[in-house]
Amino acid sequence: MTKGYLTTREVCERYSIGRTTLYRWMQRKSSPFPAPAISGNAGQNRWRIEDIENYEARIAA
Repeated sequence: MTKGYLTTREVCERYSIGRTTLYRWMQRKSSPFPAPAISGNAGQNRWRIEDIENYEARIAA
């Protein structure tokens, strides 16, 4: 069952961060933030909620 997607803005709001920080997190060597499932132009990226929840569980462990 698909839970849906979050926009770049929604991901940033979820963590109270800016876009630059989000993309910096994606470049980390240790526990990188998941890449968007759908890449678009001009901030039209979409992240799977399931991928984000899996990331959160992994870093909380």
